Amino acid sequence: MTLNSNSRVTGESRLAIRVRSVTSCCILWGCCSAALGANQFVYMGHKDQVAGHQPQAQIEVLSNDGSFSFGPAGDPEDPLGGIFGSASTLLVDTGASSFFLMNDAETSVKQNGYVVENQVLEQGVSGFSLVDVSAPYQVRVTGDDEVEHSLTDIRLLSGQFPDLFGVNGLIGMPGMLGRTMTIDLDVYFDPLDPLNFQLPSTVFSNSLPADNGHRYSIPLTGKRFDLEDEPPLPTSAPLPMLSVEASSDNLTASGQFLLDTGASISFISSAIAESLGLDSNGDGSFDGSDERHFDDLPIGGVGGTIEAPMFLIDTFRVETEQAVDLLWDEVFVLVLDVAPEIDGVFGADAMTSGLLNLLGLGEGEDSPIDQVSFDFLNLFEEGDPGRLVFDLHSQYDVVQADFDGDNDVDQSDLPVWETEFGTSGGLDGNDFLRWQRQFTPNQPGDFDGNGYVVQADLNLWQNLFGEASGYDGQRFLEWQRNFDGSLSGVLAATSNLPEPSAALLGVVAAMLGMLAAQRHSRVLV
Repeated sequence: MTLNSNSRVTGESRLAIRVRSVTSCCILWGCCSAALGANQFVYMGHKDQVAGHQPQAQIEVLSNDGSFSFGPAGDPEDPLGGIFGSASTLLVDTGASSFFLMNDAETSVKQNGYVVENQVLEQGVSGFSLVDVSAPYQVRVTGDDEVEHSLTDIRLLSGQFPDLFGVNGLIGMPGMLGRTMTIDLDVYFDPLDPLNFQLPSTVFSNSLPADNGHRYSIPLTGKRFDLEDEPPLPTSAPLPMLSVEASSDNLTASGQFLLDTGASISFISSAIAESLGLDSNGDGSFDGSDERHFDDLPIGGVGGTIEAPMFLIDTFRVETEQAVDLLWDEVFVLVLDVAPEIDGVFGADAMTSGLLNLLGLGEGEDSPIDQVSFDFLNLFEEGDPGRLVFDLHSQYDVVQADFDGDNDVDQSDLPVWETEFGTSGGLDGNDFLRWQRQFTPNQPGDFDGNGYVVQADLNLWQNLFGEASGYDGQRFLEWQRNFDGSLSGVLAATSNLPEPSAALLGVVAAMLGMLAAQRHSRVLV
């Protein structure tokens, strides 16, 4: 099912979702859509309200032997050829299990003799619609590097969707199996010189691009949502799923989310929303009467139009293969149930966060992402592995010392460090230094950040003097000027959270020289 939305959040945005009938389950795709183990995280900034970019590529449908082209044809410079340019320019959609020609693209190929051999029923959030299944064809996909990739014996879906004016179709997962896709987000835009710009590019390859030294990868798992109907059926492929943790008002909920470059706004299911307390008045619905409700988006497409509630939650968090989480905050999500097996949709808005600001269209921070890659080299069937790979700009690759996982760096992280220090796979001296540098003491001389300047701070200064940056004579004078040697000060300090033991601090100081030579090149502290 394909849906369209006019958002009042950032002007007009576009949503498209397809839900395919599979007994009691559906699949979703978009054109607009157990708690994590690692506690340290890299901050990815505010998630954009809607995606600043979605990948696209050129498609050509040919006879299987390649002797005849059906199109779709169109002039890329023709403004009537769709909002994405030519009728042959389609969205590249990791949330679509098949190729899908729509509107101008379908009209063009049918004018050239494109043959339909079946119709199947597509289910949308508001109803059903019949769509066409083609004869077997060769499909040629071309990225921005103009390198062609051809597939044979492909059956495509097609149909007309007036609510999706300007959207000409989707290049689904069959076009990406055994390959990688990379979106280069190193873009620029000069508002004083509109002709001076560089937009994101999309390329396909047989390997990942070179590691820029600031890479994080998220494991994916293929899951099939095949259509069940009378054959012939469209060529289909498994969809990539990943684990995502959402949080709001100190509540967290985790689940399996669909990785969907076709979704410009991320989704959470009503079950996840309930776990996050978004039904604040307890009336069993998610609407404008709830505290976290932000807006309602009219979503139209196959089967009609519905209003989808948008909520503002605190964070999205995903675990990487590098044992460091990636964390987005100020997360706008739609609450929408799309399938029992899908707890949410991790959309292009998270994968391109900050891009709107780079283009002069947003109010947040610039994007921390240099490029994002989709590693489907080994993803062909249900259960096969894949990876979502982020290459970050170096200045944003800063691992936060949030050892207790409460999304901030404060005094409460120190006891966790002390407990985990020296354990197999636990925290080390580098982590302690990271905490020291990221946590701002409450006052000069309060080196451990417990709110008091006492003897324990002097002990810490002595252990790190000359070894750690900033622990110098000036810092000692700060301690001396603010030292609270009164009985009340000592008692107050000792009643607070525990200090790291002298033995542990001694070990840290002894290790500093060795650790400095073993710094992870990936981590900036």
